Amino acid sequence: KKIRMEEKKREGFYVPLFTEFEKRVIRNISGFKAYKDKFDNNAEIKVYDFNTVKSIPSSVLKSESVDLVVTSPPYGDSGTTVAYGQYSWFANTLFGFANKVIDGHLMGNSKSTISKFGLSSMDSAITEIVKINPKRAGEVMNFFVDYLKSITNVSKTISKGGTICYVVGNRTVAGIQLPTDQFTAWAFEQLGFKFENIEVRKIPNKRMPSVNSPSNVSGVKSPTMTNEFIVIMTK
Repeated sequence: KKIRMEEKKREGFYVPLFTEFEKRVIRNISGFKAYKDKFDNNAEIKVYDFNTVKSIPSSVLKSESVDLVVTSPPYGDSGTTVAYGQYSWFANTLFGFANKVIDGHLMGNSKSTISKFGLSSMDSAITEIVKINPKRAGEVMNFFVDYLKSITNVSKTISKGGTICYVVGNRTVAGIQLPTDQFTAWAFEQLGFKFENIEVRKIPNKRMPSVNSPSNVSGVKSPTMTNEFIVIMTK
């Protein structure tokens, strides 16, 4: 992630980017090889590039052809949550990609008006955020509208009897916690899925502090996410 450095510390500061990148790639390849040697079951691996918010190409995944989906979607829009554009800056810069192009394709980038989904806990949370910060409420709405579109498209690929496992986090906006786990379960239920369970998992190797100051007001702190929720549903 990009950080600001005091001007007096910038002079003479240099890190050989490609060298650092090469170290990470070699480390990751070695780790993957070690994993593959232990658990290789002759599975075929394919990697595709498409945006589930917009559509899932039938040429890649046919309707009701998937038995299991295990994924961890974003916990919120990139600009105010994990800042994926900033975290990917290092690799993007090396390969000549523009971060603005990447940010423009991330979940929550579409524009939506404030409305009700039909899930009381989420609708109430957004209503409270509107009272505190209408702009932030709009960003929350944009994200969950896109998230719902993605869930709808993913649901079409799941076979009868298939299972989805979504690992999500309940982030806090303007002091209001968003029930993303409930929203995920509710969304799949609207699409004919059966609720199985929500497993609570403590976030391992957490680098973010337990509290931060999102309002930038001195002394005003808010807790950050310490748990993830694994939402399990069957079709």
